[in-house]
Amino acid sequence: MWIELRGLPHREIDGLPYTIHQTAPGRWHIVIPNCPRYPTGYFLPHAYPNREAALSALEEGPPWDG
Repeated sequence: MWIELRGLPHREIDGLPYTIHQTAPGRWHIVIPNCPRYPTGYFLPHAYPNREAALSALEEGPPWDG
């Protein structure tokens, strides 16, 4: 389960905030936004074809394909 912050879904897993981000048309990534452990943020390498697929993966939680 996630919460919405500023229109983006967020989920905390093991103390890290996770969300999704569109990097290009048809490319969505699960990301860790800026936080103390990753000050510049971190993009997980696997790209999803649409927002719904990325949200589904975020809801299922790790491990994510990569």
